[in-house]
Amino acid sequence: MAGEGRYQDCKLSYDPDNSRGKLKLVKHIIAMANSGGGKIIFGIDEIKCPGISEETVEALDSAILSDLIEKYTERGLIHIHHEIESLENGNFKVTIHIEEVPIPVVIEKDGAWIDSGSTKYLFKKGDVLIRHSSKTEKISQEDMRVFITNAYDRGIEKVSSAVIAIRTAGPDDVGEYLTSTIGVIREAKDLLELQSSRKKTGLPYLLNGEELLWVFIRRQSLDPDLEDLEILIESALRRPVTLFWWLMDSRIDSALIHEILFRIPEMKDRDKSDASRCAIEVGSIFLSSEEMQELIEILNQSDYKHFRDAASSFQGQDETKDAFMDRISNRRNPLDELLSEQTEEYLESYATDLAEELFKGAGTSISRNLADVTRILWAKHHNWL
Repeated sequence: MAGEGRYQDCKLSYDPDNSRGKLKLVKHIIAMANSGGGKIIFGIDEIKCPGISEETVEALDSAILSDLIEKYTERGLIHIHHEIESLENGNFKVTIHIEEVPIPVVIEKDGAWIDSGSTKYLFKKGDVLIRHSSKTEKISQEDMRVFITNAYDRGIEKVSSAVIAIRTAGPDDVGEYLTSTIGVIREAKDLLELQSSRKKTGLPYLLNGEELLWVFIRRQSLDPDLEDLEILIESALRRPVTLFWWLMDSRIDSALIHEILFRIPEMKDRDKSDASRCAIEVGSIFLSSEEMQELIEILNQSDYKHFRDAASSFQGQDETKDAFMDRISNRRNPLDELLSEQTEEYLESYATDLAEELFKGAGTSISRNLADVTRILWAKHHNWL
């Protein structure tokens, strides 16, 4: 059976209705993230492996746990995913994989529960938790020294990468992108290769909104293969302002869209509210009526409420396509000109300008404008306009 240590913990059971138990799990996950990452295995200890019930498995969904963790930490700092293994006795073993964080995560809210009328605390605001062997404890002075040394070393590496990039850049060269994992990236293709390697090793690989915009701005120099396009489309389904530009590629067919859309409900990322709406829109355009009905049934059976809501609000493929055209037909630029009457060259340039504004922090109106411009480009490309 599995043993315990700094990077691994084992739990025979988990009770989602037990407040103290949930706080203990949050505490261990944060500590492991602060200590180089690791995993927590449920349904097993050092002697036996009885597994856990299907109901407990559902409570250990990484999206649910992420929501729980972010009640006590800043949003988006800790990344986890889970895997499920069926056992011969009908139960399951669940492994929560926890990624390392580059700098220690500080607790932002007391971890408190009520016991016999009195308030008890498992951790408090301002605590920094870490693993010492198999124990979760507050950070020590020596731990801080190690963190500072490692952070300094990483900083030197990033600065060195930036200096090399600046020295090799031409006078008209565009800026680089600073990732949280490997430092400076100058080419969009390099970022996609990084995400592809993460996908192959089972790590989260979807691009965030900022990364998608950075790649989109440099799209003219990008020659994506099908694997790159899959990553771009899957990512843009969650951050859809550039989605329809990637869908213009001539290699995109119904088979690929079918594969991507039917994979969404199974993925454990948290950014699924936009994905549910976009899956309906893209599916209505690319899938057959039989495939679309199958997708609706899958969304209806999902554990995620926004998937079920999207499925229940589906009016039909023709109605969805009509809504798509209604959205873009009367969109205008700042000069009050109909965008649908502009050339593709103008629209491409306008899309780049909007993306650059959005990348610099512009508001939601720019986001919607870019989403509509890329839809218009797609519609023109496919002779819908």
